[in-house]
Amino acid sequence: MLSLFFSRLKEHDPLQRSIDELALEMLELDDWKSRLNEIYDAVTKELEAMHKILETSRKPPRKSVIELEREEERKTDLTKWFG
Repeated sequence: MLSLFFSRLKEHDPLQRSIDELALEMLELDDWKSRLNEIYDAVTKELEAMHKILETSRKPPRKSVIELEREEERKTDLTKWFG
């Protein structure tokens, strides 16, 4: 759903524009109609920046219990080597 909205903003979709113009009329903000392209560009840039931040700050996937057990089995006690 969000990606559909994002693509409508990014492509300056005429349907989205008519919806937004109607909303602005209902809110008596007719002066903002001429700035819709600016608003779309600003929102698009902000969403892209947020997406990049989320992608770069993702934590690596957690190891499963089986993987952790296998790692534990691979460890060798030092006394085996020096004892």
